Amino acid sequence: MEKHRSSRGSAIRVIRMDPNTHQLKLLTNDKKQRQTLRKFIDSNPGVIAAINGGFFMKSGKPSGFFKYHDWWSVSEKLRGVVGFNQSKNKQLINFDQLTVHREKIVSPRSRDPWWTKVEFVLGGAPLLIRDGQPVDAEKERLLPSFVRNRYARSGICLTDDQHILLVMASGGDRKSHALGYHKGLSLKEFTIELKQLGCQQALNLDGGYSSSMYFAGRVFPGHWLQDVWARPIANAIAIVPVASH
Repeated sequence: MEKHRSSRGSAIRVIRMDPNTHQLKLLTNDKKQRQTLRKFIDSNPGVIAAINGGFFMKSGKPSGFFKYHDWWSVSEKLRGVVGFNQSKNKQLINFDQLTVHREKIVSPRSRDPWWTKVEFVLGGAPLLIRDGQPVDAEKERLLPSFVRNRYARSGICLTDDQHILLVMASGGDRKSHALGYHKGLSLKEFTIELKQLGCQQALNLDGGYSSSMYFAGRVFPGHWLQDVWARPIANAIAIVPVASH
């Protein structure tokens, strides 16, 4: 794990994965119920590191796109996604945007329906970087406050040297800022941080109270409130050794 501070004062934690020795694994609850990141880790032996996953509804159902062997959720709104398979060989990872058009899942960027060929697709919002260039967040029709305001942020990216990064920027809210905690980052500021880390493809994951990261036996909260109450989440992205598959 690497740690530094952004120009805005937010603590940035970065976990770097070598795809030759480790792979991504999607963690979820078969009953589609939320649980804390710690519980996800405890029920999945062999996890080296992890970060909270995508957005979800109050019921615990994932929102946007989510595929865990079968599709649990899709969306007519354009949404950023990351998809992959579990494999003993080198893992192929796709960053893209998907939407439902005429009852079919389509990508405005890819003619190859790669999402039909993978076991796992996790939706976020928005896709931040594609082929080394920032992506216009307005295309995903997000709330202006979500884009502009500073929050704890979580993300996943593929670097120019083909490493996978799990990245978390800590942050609070207006009340916690008054107590001396930093506010976090806007989406633009988070994208700048990811670019500086060498990200060529990057997806924003759920943030705010959901932001959390696991490494070396410890859960790191993205929001200080999690030191008091750990928020249950719908899913998580983990890193496991290739040999465990």
